[in-house]
Amino acid sequence: MEYFFRTDQLEILNHLIFDSSIDIDNLEKISSLDTSVEFEIERRTLENVTRKRKIIGTVTILNGMTSLIRFEQIDNLSVSGLSENYRHNHFLDSIELDNDGKLKIKSVNGLLIQMNTSKKTKIILLDLRESEFGKGKVFGMTGFTADEWTEYLKEKSYSDSRT
Repeated sequence: MEYFFRTDQLEILNHLIFDSSIDIDNLEKISSLDTSVEFEIERRTLENVTRKRKIIGTVTILNGMTSLIRFEQIDNLSVSGLSENYRHNHFLDSIELDNDGKLKIKSVNGLLIQMNTSKKTKIILLDLRESEFGKGKVFGMTGFTADEWTEYLKEKSYSDSRT
């Protein structure tokens, strides 16, 4: 799948990247161009889960995906909070935009990736290949089935932001 976002669509993007993994080796190799940056993440495909009813509840089946996330039309990239303690264990918590137009990507372990944005900033999330990351079954209802995801995107007035 491939998604295109503007900075005013971060709520949708946060559903897709929540609890995604990026290890420090990937961060050290962040590909930074003049006005863009990209890196790989391992994520659960929370937008396409399967649910099965059981006698005592529901089981949700999750798949994993290696994805590329790319930020275009940005500048002043900075990375802080790198730690040897969590070298291979950074889980993304959120992507937020502050009042000054600075985009902040935060992990649960203190990693912070910041960049300046503009009205032209685009964010692309591109699935590259299936992954074992996060693949499995959980008890209860989490994520979205394909139909629920389509409905959610309609509710949020999501439109492909390529242009």
